[in-house]
Amino acid sequence: YSLTVTERVGLWKRWIYGREWAPTTDPKVIKRDVVELWSFFRPRGGFGDAFDSNLIADINDQLYAMGLTNYSRKREGTEENAQANWDKWPFQPIRFTGYQKHWMFKTLRDDQVEGRYFTPLPEVEMDDRWDPAKAKGFVDPASGEKALVKFLVQCKNMRAERAPSGQYYLYSMIKPRLGDDCVDSAAMANAFLETGKGSFSGPIEYVSSGETLQTRERVSW
Repeated sequence: YSLTVTERVGLWKRWIYGREWAPTTDPKVIKRDVVELWSFFRPRGGFGDAFDSNLIADINDQLYAMGLTNYSRKREGTEENAQANWDKWPFQPIRFTGYQKHWMFKTLRDDQVEGRYFTPLPEVEMDDRWDPAKAKGFVDPASGEKALVKFLVQCKNMRAERAPSGQYYLYSMIKPRLGDDCVDSAAMANAFLETGKGSFSGPIEYVSSGETLQTRERVSW
């Protein structure tokens, strides 16, 4: 589990905060932490992986109960945890698969390559300790930097491969041991800034040529 907070100022986005939880973490702990972070950062909303939509539903209810959102699933008639209702929730489940995942990763990658995405510690990107090709394992940084460092490492550890349909790219880890939770959550946070709250409506862009994603920047961030 991973959470990323991102802000947008004009055309630019900035990584603000990240938090990770072990896969075995009690969902009650995750819900408590997410609500506390929501109370601190007061975001407009957010996306979450629909693989645990029940947890996201519970978080939405807790946010309303604590006065952190003004949206009540029960009052608005969207209490049922059904995909047709998700785009109305402040914390919105989305399917992080297929074309949607392609669009999210492509948007994040393009923002980074074109200089629209910033992180608080740019010097970390020049440190070989965090280079997947050179580092044998993570050197544990200060707790406040850990999620950011892992995010930067995981960005370099992603590769794009053409989907069987040939219409978009699938993203996977080059070295699975480095993980992908931090970059996944950053891609979803970045996508929320692109689409705003509401139905997922990323631009429909198909791969028209085998050369489309063949530059170094696009194949491996």
